[in-house]
Amino acid sequence: MKKLLITGCHRSLTTILASVISRHKDISVLVDDYYDSYKRILSKKVVGVKMPIPSILWNKKRSMLYIFLFRKFYFIQKIFSYRHYRGRCNYCITDFLNDKIIFISRDKYENINSILRHTKQIRDQAEKDVMLAEKIRDKLMQYNNVYFTTAYEFTARKEATCKEICEFLGVEYDPNMLLGYQNNPVYKNDRILIKH
Repeated sequence: MKKLLITGCHRSLTTILASVISRHKDISVLVDDYYDSYKRILSKKVVGVKMPIPSILWNKKRSMLYIFLFRKFYFIQKIFSYRHYRGRCNYCITDFLNDKIIFISRDKYENINSILRHTKQIRDQAEKDVMLAEKIRDKLMQYNNVYFTTAYEFTARKEATCKEICEFLGVEYDPNMLLGYQNNPVYKNDRILIKH
């Protein structure tokens, strides 16, 4: 059984990519699993998790909330601080360095504009989030077990990208992957993926 991490900046099609890949009969991918539940999946050749690189601003607010709620409960605080989104991003990437990682990126300005349209972040914060994702991508360049793609490549050549991903993961190509967007509860029938 192989482990897989799908990651990239938030608003860079990580969720849609995960839904496409998980349509494969031999692959199972959980979305935003902070509790390592994917490790309990049986009878699949590849199991993994989709975790986007989190927003720095969102994590800061979340961290303050966790500290406020669990300050008096050291044991609970210890558990939740490890499972925390901000901490899990770093732990998750390092946990997968000996396994398989798929990193998807988007054009810098498209990514920033998408963050501004769909979140309450200001431009300065959106730019910081995209820059953080670029730094992590650059660090991962030194590893041979990382497959890099872009939102443009993924949408413009869906079938070719899916075949490359299957080869990267060591499984046969499954045409059902191209129907992954239809089963995505978050971005169902997204016009980005329907374009031919």
